Amino acid sequence: MNILERKDIVEIWKGIVAGFIAKPPLHPEEYEIRLTSGTSGNEPILIVRRHEPLHWNALRRVQCSGSMGVRLQHLLNALVDEPDVPTRIWALDGSDIQEEMGPLMEDYAPDGIRGSCSMILRAAGHIPAKTRAAVSSAVFGGEQVTPALRQAAERAFPNAKLQTVYRAIEVGSISEEPCGHLPFGHNHPAAGFGMNVHDPDKQGVGDILVSVALSETTFIENYRTGDLGRAVTGPCVCGKEEVFEIVGRRGQDYVKLSGATLRREEWDRVADALRLYNDYRVEASKVVLNGKVQGKVLLRIFRRDGAGTEALAQEIADKVAKTAFVTPTRTYSELVATGLLAPLKVEFSTTPFLRGKKEVKIVEK
Repeated sequence: MNILERKDIVEIWKGIVAGFIAKPPLHPEEYEIRLTSGTSGNEPILIVRRHEPLHWNALRRVQCSGSMGVRLQHLLNALVDEPDVPTRIWALDGSDIQEEMGPLMEDYAPDGIRGSCSMILRAAGHIPAKTRAAVSSAVFGGEQVTPALRQAAERAFPNAKLQTVYRAIEVGSISEEPCGHLPFGHNHPAAGFGMNVHDPDKQGVGDILVSVALSETTFIENYRTGDLGRAVTGPCVCGKEEVFEIVGRRGQDYVKLSGATLRREEWDRVADALRLYNDYRVEASKVVLNGKVQGKVLLRIFRRDGAGTEALAQEIADKVAKTAFVTPTRTYSELVATGLLAPLKVEFSTTPFLRGKKEVKIVEK
């Protein structure tokens, strides 16, 4: 089986965009152009695709977006998709989340909220409890929702139905909008998408491969999204036959964590610059403290000389935190000061790390 990786998708999109610019379609207003951030360590991808409507049964929506560009996209979607429906949408990016939004949110009285779970929980810390209790729908996408995050969301929005959507910026909305009948984390494939689980284990879990038409002339098969999932047998109450469950993410040497991005190339750079250890592994996780999401990172290191005192562990933690950039402009220690990340912990390994077919050094637990 020929499996496409992200680098293959990058090259395919370069050709599609070049063709779109050289010969625009008859109705270019039906298309949108988007640029991925490239913060995962991969180069950005310029994408052009047909406008994707957002249909969602919430008349007073809150959209927690990660950037100004995404905010504008959702505002445009609301205007284009349902011009005759009295729908209001409040699109937030990270800079909007502050104490002053509480009274405004109370007056806005949202009935639905949508976005990444971590960002929604950050916003929830500034929304009055009575206002949160009136939210009937919370839809999550863009990150894996761990049990701890889900429990925190259930406490923050006690009367909301929690659902997920599955999207990949490279190919679009892989799942349909939630039908309302599936368990949390389960989805129906979107129209036009083919999906299969590659090399499943005894529990049926394997790499999710998708096939879809990227343009009117370009069809891709078996693109590895980097997510792990399983096919679920049996029809849904809504009548659709195909159901799949997302269970996690394959180690891709980058992890998005509470406003930060941990990239292997950056942690390799720091290790080479400091020369305080010979090999390392990074284990990232999210915890919820007092209703707020915080990222935790354990740096496991191996030293050939066997040295491993508490003082040395703290010295390494301090130097790595001050040196490693986890956003384009901010270091780990700077995000610790904001409360988004917990202080870096260092643990010594007395034996070398095992090496597999692909040496993955950064994982999310």
